[in-house]
Amino acid sequence: MAILEQIQELERFTDTEKVIIQYFLEKGQGIDKMPIQEIAESTYSSNASIIRLCRKLGYKGFKEFKVALIRELESKKFVVNHVDYSMPFQPQESTETIVNRIYSLHKESMDTMQSALDIKELDAMVQHLLRARRIFLFGISDVNITLRGFMNKLLKIGIFPVLATENTEEGNICPHITKDDCAFFVTYSGAHTSYLYCAKILKKNHVPILILTANPESPIYSYSTCRICVPDLEKKEHIAVFYSQQVFIYILNLLYALLYREIKRNE
Repeated sequence: MAILEQIQELERFTDTEKVIIQYFLEKGQGIDKMPIQEIAESTYSSNASIIRLCRKLGYKGFKEFKVALIRELESKKFVVNHVDYSMPFQPQESTETIVNRIYSLHKESMDTMQSALDIKELDAMVQHLLRARRIFLFGISDVNITLRGFMNKLLKIGIFPVLATENTEEGNICPHITKDDCAFFVTYSGAHTSYLYCAKILKKNHVPILILTANPESPIYSYSTCRICVPDLEKKEHIAVFYSQQVFIYILNLLYALLYREIKRNE
């Protein structure tokens, strides 16, 4: 566990240790040049007290602890707490602030998605994609662009998907998709009228339906064979699809990696 996380559990520490911890936090990276004796005098403690605290936090001694704390503080300065996934920055903010906010958004998006990922559904989705004679992809607007990157990867491993929504022809294409094929919907809201129309036709024709979405209440969700649901963190009033694009690319990259693995195993 990280140092900054451990020291939040105040009940673990004596009053003397709490004073030392507070001193570390106040001085931050400044402790790099400070000898242990100086810290002991400043906190009215002793070298032994500081070393015991370091060991309690999982380090052999003060030097090892100091290196780890400085490294952690260095990485934390790029993280912005409470990221707004819809409006991650404001026009009046500095370049450095915007850089830090976008970094934090990407990092927190990955952490959030990783904790919510259903591995069984991911594996099941891979198997459907492998077995499919043809793969039909459904994505509108920004998702359409994201799916093109996924398609480009699939081409490299001999899979040639069809983008059913390329020219808004999905309504005409769906009746010709068979049970030996696979339909993969990628949609944040899942609320497109044409998708429900398509899902009904696909279901009637016993076509496996895969969905990647943030809305488990969407009309097409219940029609799906396999479902990956991402946390819904974006509001309608967003300046760009930073979060949704990031998590969709992540899941699609996972699918590609697992497809690549299975194909190489069977060569």
